[in-house]
Parts: sequence; C-alpha cells; structure tokens
Amino acid sequence: MEGIHGLLVTHKRAELSDLERLCKPSAEEIRDRLLEAGADEAYVLQTCNRAEFYVSGTGPVVLEELADYLGVREGTERYVRHADAARHLMRLAAGLESMVVGEDEILGQMRDAYHEASDDGALDGVLNTTVLKAVHLGERARDETAINEGNASMGSAAVEVARDRLGCLEGVKVVVVGAGEMGELVARSLADRDAGYDEILVANRTYDNAARLADEIGGEPVRFGEITSHLDETDVVVTATGAPHLIFDGADLRGHDLVVLDLANPRDVDEDAADADGVELVDIDDLAEISDSSVRDRERAAEKVEEMVQDEIDVLQDKIKEERAMEMLSEIYSRAEDIRQEETREAFRKLETGGRSLDAREREIIDDLTSSLVSQLLSTPTEALKNAAQAEDYDTLRSASEIFRVEKESDETGAET
Repeated sequence: MEGIHGLLVTHKRAELSDLERLCKPSAEEIRDRLLEAGADEAYVLQTCNRAEFYVSGTGPVVLEELADYLGVREGTERYVRHADAARHLMRLAAGLESMVVGEDEILGQMRDAYHEASDDGALDGVLNTTVLKAVHLGERARDETAINEGNASMGSAAVEVARDRLGCLEGVKVVVVGAGEMGELVARSLADRDAGYDEILVANRTYDNAARLADEIGGEPVRFGEITSHLDETDVVVTATGAPHLIFDGADLRGHDLVVLDLANPRDVDEDAADADGVELVDIDDLAEISDSSVRDRERAAEKVEEMVQDEIDVLQDKIKEERAMEMLSEIYSRAEDIRQEETREAFRKLETGGRSLDAREREIIDDLTSSLVSQLLSTPTEALKNAAQAEDYDTLRSASEIFRVEKESDETGAET
C-alpha cells in the first residue's frame, strides 16, 4: 500500500496520561495541520486507548514533525507504512488490537472518525479506500465469526452477571468501589454498553481518582467512608480495590438487597457475606470461569479473522495497483489526446489552404485516422504499464512517467517502498 504512513501511540506502550495529552488537540485541528504540511489525505483516531494519525501522498517526515509538536514521549510511538499500515487498520477494526479482543466500540469510533475526515474533504484517495475497507472488514468479522461474542473481559462478565441476577439493569443503582484497573473496566463496561442503570457511584480511598473516573463515565463520586450510607438505595456493589485486608463483611451488608461482585485479589468481601440475608455474593473465580470461556472462543475466531485480513490486504493491493496504473494511463492518454487534436486542427488548416474546404465526411475520416493512430501506438505501453503496476515494477513506472512527462506520477513512483 505505497503512500500510506501512520503514527501510532497506544495502550501497549503509552500510559493513560500520554494518551490524554495526545487527545486534547481536536482531530480536525490535527488533520488540518497534516494537510497544510503537505499530506494529500489525513485520518485521525483518538480514543481512551490510542491516538493514531495517518497520511498519504507524503513521506513520514510530516508525522515525525507532528510527534514533536504533540510532545510524543520517546518510546511510546510506533511508525507503520504502506501494507503494514493497512494491516494495522484492518486488525484494529476487527478488534484484534484491542485490550479486550473483539470489542465492538473501536469499530464505531473508526467509522465516526472516517465520516468526520471524509466530510471535511481530508480523504479522497488511497487512504480513503484503505480506511473504508478496514471498516467493512470489521463489520464482516463480527457478522461472520464469533470474535465479539461472550464476555471476554472481567468487566463485561461482571455486568452480565449483575444483569442475569437482577433480570435487567433498568433503574438499578450501582456502587463501584475502587477506581483502579478492574474497577475502571467494570465502570466503563456499564457506560459503554448503555446498560440502562439509573445511577453509578464511584468510591475510592483517593477521592480525586474516584472523581476522575466518575466524570469520564457520567457517574457520581462518593467518599470512601460514606459507602455504607448509600447501601439502602443500592442494588449492585462492585468492589475491586487493592487493599490487603477486607473492606466488607457480612455485618456491613446484612439487611440490604444486594448483588455483590467481589473482583479483588485478595478478597474485599468476607465469605460470611454470602450467608447474609438479601446478599448474593459473586467472587472473582466465578467471573473468571465465564471470562476464560469467552476468551477461548474469541481466540479461535481470531484465527479466522486474521485470514480475512490477509485476503483483504491482497484484494486491496491489487485494487490500488490497478488504480495507480489507470491514473498514469489517464494522464498519458489525456496528453496524447491534446496533441492529437492540435495536430488534427493543423492538418485541417493545411488541407484547406487556397480556398478549399473539407466536407464533414473528410474531416471525420482524418479525425478517425489520428485517433486510431494514437490508440494503436499506446496499446503496447498501456499493457506494459498495467503489468508493471501489478508486479510493483517501480523502475518501469518511473521511466514511463519521465518519458511521457507525467510529473505527478513521477513523484508518487519515487515514494518510499
């Protein structure tokens, strides 16, 4: 996929603070900056787990300059180009690059970013074709495989267990205790799935962390010492702290109608809570069994999706090669047609000197003759250029662009491969 370059900063190398900083400038602002720097196309994807920037029609220098401008921390970035960039976009859309394999949210985020860039006129060539192909592959992967089935994360498994125990989450009040990684996974699963709960409270020993997470998911922060005062109105308690000791015991929870999901290791909730009236206790082992089963199913589906990605890469490469050859041929034929018409007019002028006029039939014969000569003379170069594009014979394409003075194609064929 010659001509596509990408700058990737993701959860695999970067910290949350890195990603938050890179998502502060709007996608529109960054696209405009890349286009002004010389890119023909620009596509920007910003989520809580990644900040990715793609261009076409230029080399990687504009992305390196963007990294400097945004203050990308050294070692958190990765550059991809051409077929590797296309492959990453397809794997991303299919859910193979996500923290939870097969999750659906990324596909919608990519689709939204595509429409925004397209509406702004930032996509109209090879990058447009590639992103659109990636989105369509993501849709196919979910329609044709089990890549997004089941609950592959502890967070999503916890949400489904709560839903199963209560029948539904409509009108339910949830308290999440702990704003660390596991608590955040559950809280985000509730928000991302639009679970229908009435209210979600977030408690943490560090109140600022609770406030941050609550703000991000549309919940309310509460102070750690105030948790028990909310239990009368609460339906679900999710606890996932890193405390080395118990947070709740049976006495704390007795008398409340609660589904309690203890995701902490070591436990946050004493086992005697399972015997408390009105309390249904689910621990991390129960959820792990559900999650592990889904993970195995998704891993099997991922193998099929990887095959789909490779098939689409092959199709896309052939399509782009064909488009590349046709663009060059269109320019050559356009130049040849201009010359043909000019020379035909000159022939008419010479034949009509001395007062003689050519009739319509004579003009038609001469015009057909010059048109036929151009077509026959270009038939061999046409076939050669198509074959060269398919074979990625850039020396031939570069020579043809110089011979026929196709300056735009000369720049493109000299691109890095």
